[in-house]
Amino acid sequence: SSGINAEYGLGSKTEHVKKFMTSVREYDVQHRPTFIDTLSENETIEATLSWCFKDTAHPVSTAMGNAQFNFYQRIVLLNKKLYMASTQEEKEALIPGIQAEVEAITGDVSEFVSNLCRVLFSLYCNNEESWIVPQTKLSDQFYKPFLAQLLETYNFLNQEDMVVFRRYIAEHGQVEIQNFPNIKQKYHLGEAPYQAAIECLLALTETCSPLTKFRLLISFGETIMNCIKDFYLQSGHSEEEANEVSCLGADDLMPISIYIVTRAARPELVSELQFLNDVSHEDDLTGQEGYCLATVQSTFANIIGRERESQNSSSAL
Repeated sequence: SSGINAEYGLGSKTEHVKKFMTSVREYDVQHRPTFIDTLSENETIEATLSWCFKDTAHPVSTAMGNAQFNFYQRIVLLNKKLYMASTQEEKEALIPGIQAEVEAITGDVSEFVSNLCRVLFSLYCNNEESWIVPQTKLSDQFYKPFLAQLLETYNFLNQEDMVVFRRYIAEHGQVEIQNFPNIKQKYHLGEAPYQAAIECLLALTETCSPLTKFRLLISFGETIMNCIKDFYLQSGHSEEEANEVSCLGADDLMPISIYIVTRAARPELVSELQFLNDVSHEDDLTGQEGYCLATVQSTFANIIGRERESQNSSSAL
């Protein structure tokens, strides 16, 4: 993975980074728009990063563009192998190699973004609190040119699980919440329950930004509890009563999550979640983001596992 980063001046060697940062500073001195100097500190960071990304001659923009093209080409070559495989047996034989290359690509992507983010922070940010600015900007911009193709590769790798999930949706997708197992009556919430949580989950597929996807995962659990709280407040209960009933334990959260995931009816979310897991550093998965990701992944695993067991039991009869 050091090759892709070294090629664009962001390798592990100190001289690579120093050389890259020097080229950025020299370009900034000559070309930085003067209006940026009139802005507040936070506005200056935002405006400078926006300019860096949009100015195609800027070293940051050039490094990003070259890396994006590199990743796009690598992913397209993988998918081309899949298209050229004429039989299911040929495709299955490709799985180990495709899996290994996807892991290499996501590792390179993660390292490149992390290194570039640190460089941007060093160049343009004055305090630890402003770290989120380059992190958000990069997350919003970097993945757009190749994420759709990468998720297509993930869909191939996850096709067995996705087929099982589609079968489950076909059978249970229109079942009312009252008929879902293990959901207590107090959590049924009348007509069209948990719609806000369903929409939160669906929004994962509408953004290319991993950071935004993680924020949506965090919001997912919070939105479930807010749906319950709002329902009871609107039903005339006190704030204390609504807070108490909306405080969910794992035994109550899982069946409700299964209902929501089923109603969302998006098998490709399996690939979205796997992408987030693969593109994240281990440190990123030890906090709230990692917990929320693991919770939603376990919901899908629960559904897929139970559906497989059901199919196996039916086949044995």
